[in-house]
Amino acid sequence: MMLAIFKKVGKHIGVKKVASFVAVRLVLMRSASWLGLVLMVFDFAIDYFSDDNFETWLKRCALRTDKYLMPHNKAKIYQNPEQQSSAYKDDVLKDMFNIDDEAQTNNNQANKDNTNGIGVDEALALIEQDLHKRVFLHV
Repeated sequence: MMLAIFKKVGKHIGVKKVASFVAVRLVLMRSASWLGLVLMVFDFAIDYFSDDNFETWLKRCALRTDKYLMPHNKAKIYQNPEQQSSAYKDDVLKDMFNIDDEAQTNNNQANKDNTNGIGVDEALALIEQDLHKRVFLHV
């Protein structure tokens, strides 16, 4: 199919011109794929070596290592527990994991209002029954 198209176009334009167009296209396609691969590796390297919000919070909180206590980092360290906990709620929970503190309290309130819920002992008993049925427990 391509050979027939190549022959028809080659008669009108010239075989050498068509061959040079095809060669240029192949070179550009090959170089674009290599360029895309290099850019993808570069992007993965940036993601791998850069800190996310949780790692940044760990470096600035009371759990930090002494390596982070260099003079240029001292201004970034959390000065009190309230600042540390608010940064944890805002930067880590909300931004990274999309966990909102208000949604947690609403969820806990909904669980308290649920009278059909089961307790921990009942849940463990149900799990044990399920494991017996699947012959995981030989007790």
